Amino acid sequence: MEKNKKPFYKKWWFWVIVVILFFIGLGSHQQDNSAEKSNNSSSSVKAVKSASTSSKAAVSKSSSLKTEWTEDDYNALATGDIASYGQGGTSYNVVVAKFGKPSSTSESTISGVKDVVCDWTNVKGGLGSNIALTFTSKDGIDANLLLISKSKAN
Repeated sequence: MEKNKKPFYKKWWFWVIVVILFFIGLGSHQQDNSAEKSNNSSSSVKAVKSASTSSKAAVSKSSSLKTEWTEDDYNALATGDIASYGQGGTSYNVVVAKFGKPSSTSESTISGVKDVVCDWTNVKGGLGSNIALTFTSKDGIDANLLLISKSKAN
């Protein structure tokens, strides 16, 4: 008696491979979508930055650019309460008026609450001297940005 061979598509291992390949393809597709969404959100952040840059320009024009921070300058910055949207913290406009525009900024707005992370690099005139300040605004208005955290690296 001859044994009939089953076609390969009726074997269990074939379907295991098909399912594995399906999940790999699905995972790859989701990564592409998340990268696309990230690009879309970064372009909306850029639009917010360009809109807020015009209001910050008036502040930076009137400010004298101070390139060096002292330990006292850093310690004088009041950090506000995070739960109270920075209440009691130093205003962004005060910091920019005293030290000039930051070297880089990163902004995000979620549910109307705006967070801005600002970095001042080479604050002592040399490499490796950096200060990072995080500001928040409950209503998303730049004039109401208050300091909620600060860090420095020498």
